[in-house]
Amino acid sequence: MDENIKYELAEAEKLEVIDNAGVAENEKKSIVTVLLSLSCCGHIMLENICIRILILDISEKKSNHELYGFTVHEEYNFYIKHFWKNESYKCDLAIRYAEGSRLQKLKEKYFVILQNEINEKINIDKDMISKKFHENMNEFQMLNKDQGDIHKNGRSVSKIEFDNGSILYYKPHSLDKDIKYQQLYKYLCEKAGISCREVRCLSRQTYGWEENIENKSCNTKEEIERYYFRLGIHLFLGYALGATDLHGENIVAYGEHPVIIDMETYPGYITKNSGSSTEEKAEIKIREKIMTSVLNTGILPVLTWGTGNNRVLMSAVNMHGKIRTPFKMPVVKDDKTSNIHIEYEQVEFEIKECIVRLNGEVVNSEEYTGEIIRGFRMAYTEILQNQKLRNMLKTFFQGKSRVILRHTQQYYMYLFASFHPDYMKDRKQREELLQVLHKKGETQLQKELRDYEIQSLLELDIPYFEIDGNSRSIFD
Repeated sequence: MDENIKYELAEAEKLEVIDNAGVAENEKKSIVTVLLSLSCCGHIMLENICIRILILDISEKKSNHELYGFTVHEEYNFYIKHFWKNESYKCDLAIRYAEGSRLQKLKEKYFVILQNEINEKINIDKDMISKKFHENMNEFQMLNKDQGDIHKNGRSVSKIEFDNGSILYYKPHSLDKDIKYQQLYKYLCEKAGISCREVRCLSRQTYGWEENIENKSCNTKEEIERYYFRLGIHLFLGYALGATDLHGENIVAYGEHPVIIDMETYPGYITKNSGSSTEEKAEIKIREKIMTSVLNTGILPVLTWGTGNNRVLMSAVNMHGKIRTPFKMPVVKDDKTSNIHIEYEQVEFEIKECIVRLNGEVVNSEEYTGEIIRGFRMAYTEILQNQKLRNMLKTFFQGKSRVILRHTQQYYMYLFASFHPDYMKDRKQREELLQVLHKKGETQLQKELRDYEIQSLLELDIPYFEIDGNSRSIFD
């Protein structure tokens, strides 16, 4: 097996080790979510399915002295013109790398299907969208092909821009839970005597439309105080509903309003593990304490990795500044030259939408801890005293919600490893490589889940699981 493949599989396995190392769910999911926004990961991997074939082919052509030019850039341009854009040569490559060709066509097919789906839904909902969002529906365009993870035959969240410059998000799932949550949150805000910024959305049975919310600065200290009071209300609701992903990428600081933009995993769930040694049992007990506390929501700072001055606290507060990943990711180097290759390095990222500002200056959230506590206490007390609110909470457990059984980033790492030229000649070869998802001693249920994961990855889908709020049964 190629050394790069071994390395990538090992990096993917590191994420699995974290799963079993007593790290709280919100910490793991925070790591995953922010990594997906990096240029070297996630959707970029899917956008460049054949990048490794191109890199290998350029390297072979250069070794055989088939590239001409005075510089590495000229050699690269020669390759693109005389080989990569040569239809006859591309046909030969497609035959040699039949699986790579299939995946490229599949990706293009998914995009066309998604585009047609969105066109159809816009035509169906044209009047309702115009009324709800006040948009001119004459012209629009999809801003990007893969705004969200790809599930269920290429379906994903997509960003739509209309001719007047406004933006909507198309989400391939119902937004009923989002509406329920906003009703609950609004009720508590009214009880507290403060306003509520509702996210405008249109929910249909299998999909929905949602407005675009962007970061906005506060103008007064009183607005900052109200922001953190409202965040305290969100903290309680997240705690009550078992939320695990209210991290910096799922909360937007819109002036004095913290706005949650993703509720697909509501209500949350808690995994149960058993340990053999005293140390393992103690570790598991500590983990379960965290998972049943407010720390599990993702809102409050929790040590995610590192120590001392290098420590990183992932949360929806105090996320100002750049953060360096603890994992090395595949990155294309010397792009557009005949020396193009892949290296593995840590990458910096920055979460901006959740940052609270006062007249453009970043606010220190530690100064407003008391406001968060007040908001949390108010919501908690109100729920205890109000049967109507308790009934509203119960409705979240009716129906299904998404459940994350494995790191999304781990799936992307396995996918990228399977894009190596050695495994792009035949589907069976890719399938054999992906068998690494199976583990020795797995149960029959685990085997069935892993088989489903492998079949999904073979079709470029990120595996998608749901759990029934009442029975807690898993569905794919």
